[in-house]
Amino acid sequence: MTGRRLVGRIALAALLAAGTPSRLAGAEGSDADRAQLARLEQRSKAFYELLEHGDRERAGAAWPALATDLAAFSAALQTRLDRMRDDVMERDGDLEELYRSPRWRDPEVLSLVATYHLAWVRYQGAQLVGDRARKQALLKQAIEGFSQFLLVNEVPEIYGESLYGRGLAFLDLGDTAKAIEDLTAASGEATVAGKARAALEEARRRATGKQGPTENEPENLLARLGDLLPRAAGGDAT
Repeated sequence: MTGRRLVGRIALAALLAAGTPSRLAGAEGSDADRAQLARLEQRSKAFYELLEHGDRERAGAAWPALATDLAAFSAALQTRLDRMRDDVMERDGDLEELYRSPRWRDPEVLSLVATYHLAWVRYQGAQLVGDRARKQALLKQAIEGFSQFLLVNEVPEIYGESLYGRGLAFLDLGDTAKAIEDLTAASGEATVAGKARAALEEARRRATGKQGPTENEPENLLARLGDLLPRAAGGDAT
């Protein structure tokens, strides 16, 4: 893939940060594809909300089918793109013209959106499975997905989130060196700096082999005391 082609491909991911459905509303292409992606995004959002609310049981039941459907949607679009490219090459046509055309750009954007969600669903799914081999396979797939958005930094929001996500996946795989590298870089991205620094601290702790503080160790006791002080001052401590 050429440098110009690569930059153009990643630049399309700006639609992820800006709200894909509204930005694509007037574009040429398949209304059915856009409607299907909208449904997949709704399901992805519902899955993320289950995790935010701590409902691991329902999240664990939801993610396998969601991951399968996101992967199938992206693969179908990629097959269509491959056919278009092969057809132009067989006719000795202009690939750059194809890449600039709506008939190529529209399905490519939809595929990128699905790929981004799929990377996060696979990462989160890995947190919900007990089988070690399956967990590692999901983390490696998530890393591959996030890496597609890290080739160039054209869209800071997506670049930062993908660095952060890949760093977390490396950390869960036990590759602390790569985790520290990604999370250090993510700490410099304004959109994810806070959470990336917290994850980086954990990665460095694991790299040194230091055990995390247990509930009754001084670090945690002090933290709990600090949490209680404001409530005690207001008469709300229990």
